[in-house]
Amino acid sequence: MLKIPIEDLQSSQVRSTIIEQLKLGAIIAYPTDTVVGIGCIGTRQFVVEKLFHSKQRDSSQPVSFAFSSLQMVEKYALIPPNAQKLLSLLPGPITLILPTSRTSEKLYGLTGDSIGIRIFDLPVLSMLIEELGEPIITTSANISGQAVASSSAELDEELLSWLDVLITSVKTFDGEPSTVVSCIDDIKILREGAITSKTIFDLLSS
Repeated sequence: MLKIPIEDLQSSQVRSTIIEQLKLGAIIAYPTDTVVGIGCIGTRQFVVEKLFHSKQRDSSQPVSFAFSSLQMVEKYALIPPNAQKLLSLLPGPITLILPTSRTSEKLYGLTGDSIGIRIFDLPVLSMLIEELGEPIITTSANISGQAVASSSAELDEELLSWLDVLITSVKTFDGEPSTVVSCIDDIKILREGAITSKTIFDLLSS
């Protein structure tokens, strides 16, 4: 397993190394702006299946994808009018569930015709994803049903055994995940997390 401090992602050479690993089918764990995440490229079925297996996650449960920018999001998802105001919360600790576009057919790990999108408030991760040229799967770095990791040091030993790349950080998070908001038809908060329901509905009514 390759261990890389997140500060080293400032180096284009380090980013290129991680991108090469991702394209070869690596599973990576990394700090986000909420909890520690785990992911892989979403365009290769065998890698996505390996990721689900590592988390002991049911393949019928969809995962979200991390994007570098709204421009990348628009290649894979449709942004309905009711979601426009929520875009001001990106980058940040919110997952928006949006209708898929035809391009999202290239991605594995989705169910139905919707996709969860995230843009991390971590510029070096966004830079990595931008240079990769496609979104990566992002889900909490834990065995399904177990507690999420609030730091790299808390990662489960069994999960660690599946990793090819671990991006480390000394920062410890408060364990609060992103707030998940469905923008399919009516706005619906599916999980309240780092951003409160009040903040969201105040923004929508402004």
